Amino acid sequence: MERNLQVIGITGHPASGKDTVAAYLVFRGFSKISMGDILREEMTAQGIPIDRSHMNEFAKKVRAERGNGYLSEEIVRRVKGNTTIAGVRNTSEVVIFRNGLGENFKLLAVETPLETRYARAKARGRIGDDVSFEQFKIEDERERAAQSGSHEVSTVIESADMSLQNDGTMEDLYKKVDDYVASLQ
Repeated sequence: MERNLQVIGITGHPASGKDTVAAYLVFRGFSKISMGDILREEMTAQGIPIDRSHMNEFAKKVRAERGNGYLSEEIVRRVKGNTTIAGVRNTSEVVIFRNGLGENFKLLAVETPLETRYARAKARGRIGDDVSFEQFKIEDERERAAQSGSHEVSTVIESADMSLQNDGTMEDLYKKVDDYVASLQ
């Protein structure tokens, strides 16, 4: 593995800004691999709806069949140059990234208040985001679960190398990302 290679895994709760951070890193020259996109591709190919509830159930089922880190092993093989990995949600994934990518891998948590995340989810219009605030909270709690084979977002956030608060403007977030990337060099 190259010494100066930077691989930044991004974790956070739904609509926290993970994809925004990843897109900004792409703007800065990183390539992007999205764990959620890979899941959505598999689900679409199987005719499964791609809302959050179905994604959670599908991820649980596939992890039970192929192991908790099955996506991570494939992603480690795909890393070429500076890369951001969006949507790290399971502790097994983190272990595989840390083992497979060594000191080149850093985990960045994006944290945003629940109400802000709900408003952002409604605004982005992604399939499955058109739920009530109560349903959003229920699905959010499900992703916080610390159950092996499930999403373990809260535990993954706790293991992050750095945490960014995303409660301001886009420019504020971009500045935080710039500062973080500069700190890695």
